[in-house]
Amino acid sequence: MVLRSFFRKHWYEISLFAILLLSVALRFYDFSNRFGLAYDQARDVIVAREALRAFTIPMIGPFASAGPFVYGPQWYWLLMLFVAVSPGALITPWIVQDLLYVLSVFVMVLIGKEISGKTFGLLLGLLFSVSVGQVAQSVNLSSPSMVGIVAVYCVYVAVLFLKKENPIFAGLLGFLIGNAINIHFQAIGLIFLGISSLLIIRKNRFRSVGYFLIGFLIPFIPLFLFDINNNFFESKNILEYYLHGQYVTALPKRWLTYAFVFWPDAWARIVGGYLYFSYPLIVFLGIITIYHLWKRSISRVIVSLLLFFAVEIVLLRYYTGPLYHSYLSTLHPVIVLFSGWALYQLIKMRKRIGMLVTLILICGSLLLNINEIRNSSNNTARQAEAKRKLLLAVYPERKFAVYDYGYNSTANSLPLVLYLQVNGEISDDGYKIGFGSTTGVKKQIHNEISGNLSGFRLRDLNSSSSAELSKEGWAFVNPSIVYHSTVRWYEDKNSE
Repeated sequence: MVLRSFFRKHWYEISLFAILLLSVALRFYDFSNRFGLAYDQARDVIVAREALRAFTIPMIGPFASAGPFVYGPQWYWLLMLFVAVSPGALITPWIVQDLLYVLSVFVMVLIGKEISGKTFGLLLGLLFSVSVGQVAQSVNLSSPSMVGIVAVYCVYVAVLFLKKENPIFAGLLGFLIGNAINIHFQAIGLIFLGISSLLIIRKNRFRSVGYFLIGFLIPFIPLFLFDINNNFFESKNILEYYLHGQYVTALPKRWLTYAFVFWPDAWARIVGGYLYFSYPLIVFLGIITIYHLWKRSISRVIVSLLLFFAVEIVLLRYYTGPLYHSYLSTLHPVIVLFSGWALYQLIKMRKRIGMLVTLILICGSLLLNINEIRNSSNNTARQAEAKRKLLLAVYPERKFAVYDYGYNSTANSLPLVLYLQVNGEISDDGYKIGFGSTTGVKKQIHNEISGNLSGFRLRDLNSSSSAELSKEGWAFVNPSIVYHSTVRWYEDKNSE
């Protein structure tokens, strides 16, 4: 009786704690085999660590994959904060990001609570905690993953703004959207979340627009300064990409394939786990939305988010590049919100059926998550650590200068550099080590380091000077050059 009374009194707190505990379990279980480590992740953490070591602040981010323009520096600023939490541990940035993904589950609960009460909030939190897309993104330390976190906060602030119509929230929403876009340009669609929110409000619209614009523009100041001081490099190349570059590698997209193949598959990765669950869920969502619009019984918050979502669907359809599930990270919170809203309506109409359907979707997501967790591996991290230990065994008490032949193996050489950097075992004046395959390498000049069983060859380059190695095609990949070539390259351009 005491336990029952305690649960009745604290059912919300207990349920919230259970959801967060489930979120932690799914995101941290077997973490050493799951944290993503490849070229981008290694490069970005190397840059953040080097910036902290040299007491410098990057003013731009890395180049975009779509064209010759750069992102803002916010991603590197965040990584510097992540690393600073515990600089001695390599895995710290991944852990901090994963914790932020757990926190995002709590924010989804707050979003649902603001819209329709505690029960709806817990439903959204539960769906978000088991979302396959969210779990997969949480262990992948990348700017698109970080955009997914910021998007949750954008939706939360948009909901607060729509309910309270306070211009301060408009300014905060603009600031978050501006930062998200600077982190990765795939977040540009979030602008329409701000626009749809501003269109829906009934009061303080003029002030809200002004606050939104101010908040939105502040995060772009570093890019504006970079552009002005570098002959408008950024604006010229973005314009060139918009007018011409995007059409060079444009991929055709049929509306039927986009609507009936891509979206159901993407939706399943976010809610439900399996394709045969997403089709009926999307159909029911469409029916229930049309019904509530016709009855005019739909909240302004849902209407605003529907407008934003509709624009995003059209934008993604006419995006000329390939579409990946990671491009939808900004839409995860609204897709979960819409799915939860549809399930919540079904529960109110047919409680047992609604709860059964909800349970099926949660179990589907859990099963797919468990399967992916079981099959996950982190070969790159293991190989990097094995190479590091080999170097220390062959050359004890040495620090190393790492080279990559032809800059062709950076997906594996930069993780090695990162492991050496974290452990203080790398120096620009260190013992020269070559990383790469045998293609084009003169074996009789640079002996292979014996004992390496991890695929890519390691060679002893110490008998040659840096100038000689450069002529042979060896690229220097120590943290100092990775940092300079990523965020300070324009200084060389200006000095020419």
